[in-house]
Amino acid sequence: MFWSSSLKYLISVTGITALLAFLGRALITQLLAKDLQKFQSDLQHRNNLEIERLRSDLKAMSFERETAFASLHERRAKILSRLYMLLARAEEAFQILTSPLQITSQEQGQKQEKERRQKASDNARNLRRYYDENRLYLDEFLCKLMEEFQDQLWEAWVNFTSPNEHHQKQFDAWNTIKGKLPSIRSNIEKTIREMLGIRNSSKQLENMEGSI
Repeated sequence: MFWSSSLKYLISVTGITALLAFLGRALITQLLAKDLQKFQSDLQHRNNLEIERLRSDLKAMSFERETAFASLHERRAKILSRLYMLLARAEEAFQILTSPLQITSQEQGQKQEKERRQKASDNARNLRRYYDENRLYLDEFLCKLMEEFQDQLWEAWVNFTSPNEHHQKQFDAWNTIKGKLPSIRSNIEKTIREMLGIRNSSKQLENMEGSI
């Protein structure tokens, strides 16, 4: 009887201990699950905040770059516009200077030629100065074309002002201005349009002419 009671007692204690152990493990598991869920939720929240911060930073950087690019493009457009204006003025002044059709009296001719020389010299100097001060905004190919254009102006100037074989040299100067500059200027115009993002509409014009 004693052993039977003792055995029942031991079984009860063991059962209660097992039950408590099971309940303890279940409680610990539940607490750990809640902690893990909270940790995951906090981690996701922090990740979302970090992602939003990065998006905001990227948008700000993108805006700064777009603003800087727009400002640079605007600055370059102004430079190209003035550079081309000075180029056109210089070419016109040299055309007038070297033109063989100068019908005036000798006295008037000398005075007018002096004025034409001064105007051509001033325009060429203005073009050179502005180009040198702003060539940083130009690509290498345009710089090469501008150098070639100005070299031809200088060649025409040297020929026109040469005291030797004066009439022949003047004719050589005229040939340089009328024969070489137009093609260089055409390449300059094409390059400037490309730099400004102006589309070449020649194909569109051909299509329009073909449809007429």
